[in-house]
Amino acid sequence: MNSRTSANIRFDLGDLSDLADSIRSFGVLEPIVVIPDGGGHRIVAGHRRCQAAIAAEQATVPVVVRADLAADPDALAAMIVENTQRTGLSQAEEAAALAQLAAFPEMTAQKVARRTGRKLAEVTEALTLHALPEGTKPHVEGARMTVEQAIEVEGYNDDPKAYARLLKAAGAGYGMHYALADEKRKRQERADKERAKAELTLAGVRIVKRPDSLGYGSREELLTYLAEADGAALTVDAHAGCPGHAACLTNGQATYLCTKPDEYGHTRRRPDQLSHPRGAGAR
Repeated sequence: MNSRTSANIRFDLGDLSDLADSIRSFGVLEPIVVIPDGGGHRIVAGHRRCQAAIAAEQATVPVVVRADLAADPDALAAMIVENTQRTGLSQAEEAAALAQLAAFPEMTAQKVARRTGRKLAEVTEALTLHALPEGTKPHVEGARMTVEQAIEVEGYNDDPKAYARLLKAAGAGYGMHYALADEKRKRQERADKERAKAELTLAGVRIVKRPDSLGYGSREELLTYLAEADGAALTVDAHAGCPGHAACLTNGQATYLCTKPDEYGHTRRRPDQLSHPRGAGAR
């Protein structure tokens, strides 16, 4: 057997021992399909039989020469169909094979689907899978996340900690739906916080750490609890000129307060005035 072998679309030919034993006893019963290739021949269907025949020390094997498949797209399509019909390709192997076929300029996803007998949606998903980085691809093949979830995960590759948490969740078999929802919530909270910080900075408002105690009568007091002359809550605009004017951030929301209400001469609203107070951010 001196024919050339093509780049096999299988990553792993599997255990060939039983097939080699059968060939050793009965020979190769079904011919290997080859195409002419630069003075030799290239296998397009029958890689496992060929390798098993070599293991069985067979001098020759029957072949069928298919010159009509010499155009690479046709040869590759035939190889994909033949391998799938036999022992089946893994999801990653099939995705890689379809990507090879789609790489030919004339091969649109629709043409790949027609030539391999697959639905267009299956081809599209396979091509998407093949394009995924190696971090997420094994998890898709292992059914620990969908292709759609893998695309979402890759959206976090600019955040190494979040990306690592998601891959860890996939590897541990956690529900990816919940893991992604949690990271989305954390990302939104960070974005809200940064937006609020930018707005406060632009407005010239000092940002302070949220005090441990921030209830009525605290050393630092919420503007909600501080009174204007008519007893109404002190507004943000009215308090802006006070040296104690500041804000702390909670879940991306600004809470306005005075850091030294007693020192700066503020009075507190009476408890009976707090049943329907204006919001801390009221203007």
